[in-house]
Amino acid sequence: IYLSGIISVFAVGFAYKIFRKNEVKNTVKISLENGEKIKFTEIISGAVKGSGNAMIVMSAFVIFFSQLTFFASEFISYLNAPALLDYVLKAFLEISQACRSASLMGKASGTAIAVFATAWSGLSFQMQTLALCGKHAEHSVARKLALLRFFIALLALIIYTVAYKITEIT
Repeated sequence: IYLSGIISVFAVGFAYKIFRKNEVKNTVKISLENGEKIKFTEIISGAVKGSGNAMIVMSAFVIFFSQLTFFASEFISYLNAPALLDYVLKAFLEISQACRSASLMGKASGTAIAVFATAWSGLSFQMQTLALCGKHAEHSVARKLALLRFFIALLALIIYTVAYKITEIT
């Protein structure tokens, strides 16, 4: 799982770098106005407040998507939909729920779901990332993140499948 994820991240990263050479890069410059000096205590307290807020936001996303995944899973089972739909939905929304469900499946298919879920990272993780980016996360950034994560997940799944077929991983 780990190797397929690492290889796919590097492959998609290199491909993106090659095909997007002429893309205009947006950079954010941070500077102090008028060369002001900031006290060390202000830096430390700002860092602690910022990290505390980030932990609350991350926890809120995890709780929200865990509950959303639970209710969606219950709705799918109420409809008597195929179990595969439940696994795919969990892989799309939240990584820990997907891996927990994948452990209940057969070895090959369960591992394949886990590979895709870990490489995709779940919509929950992507929303956490965008929330941390704050006002710098435009719609184009969100689309690009989702598209690149999808290609990473797809390539990781292909790499895993090929490795499984060749080596018959146990």
